[in-house]
Amino acid sequence: MSRGDIPIVSQRIAIKSTVQWRVGDKGPGGSEPMPRTFPKLLVCLLLASSLATASLLNGGFESGSSSPWEKIGYVSISTSLSYGAREVLADSGEYAMRLTASRYPLSDFVSQMSIDTDTLSASNGGVAPVPGALIWQSAVVTAGDTLEFRWNFVSEDELPYDDWAFYGVQFESNATQLTRIASVATVGPLPEVGPVISGWTTHRVTLPQSGTYTIYFGVVNALIYSSSPDLWIDNVSIESDTGPGSEVPEPATFVLLAPLAIALILRQRRAS
Repeated sequence: MSRGDIPIVSQRIAIKSTVQWRVGDKGPGGSEPMPRTFPKLLVCLLLASSLATASLLNGGFESGSSSPWEKIGYVSISTSLSYGAREVLADSGEYAMRLTASRYPLSDFVSQMSIDTDTLSASNGGVAPVPGALIWQSAVVTAGDTLEFRWNFVSEDELPYDDWAFYGVQFESNATQLTRIASVATVGPLPEVGPVISGWTTHRVTLPQSGTYTIYFGVVNALIYSSSPDLWIDNVSIESDTGPGSEVPEPATFVLLAPLAIALILRQRRAS
């Protein structure tokens, strides 16, 4: 270093600043105090958010897995399947759920839905069912919400073997209300080659009560186990009646904000 150089000394200075703001204190610059009811309001918001997120999961099956849907019988996640010269593709995205009527105890099938065999039979005009396949999932909904899904029915049978597909809605622990989606009789006669393929169709139904619903999709053979039908399901959702564009808070919101709510409540108790 030459004589003309001026030495420069740098030094880091650590400055600690602590700002304490209790519930009810004036904010910075004399702003209005935090309301004492704020922690309670935050907790209510978090609880509401957690309930709002309790909707159907993996309704498009794009995880490539059937989870968290539960199932009985032969159920698979499929991208496509060839039926002779014709092919069924997932409705949108890469995957859809495919249910194939299979040999499974009918007693388990109906008891899961809290119904009896006669009720299942009545969903298709009294035709006797034989084992099939079933999937289901529960969700918390608000009265007026809409269940929407896309379905495609594939049949290789002929009358009187009126195989059919259905959906069911079960409120709380009540018996499931079944509705036929399609059957051999409704999709028309077999073509000269290959099965009857109904094509993708949208179905919507309004859920009239607030609470927990279990949503079922099923397919069964009629009279005898032969030429098992397929039911394809995709894009299952429950839409809020608040209208399009409404957003449901993510579950992560509850995880991130819960500690803040707890800290504010504890601080309020110490201050009182």
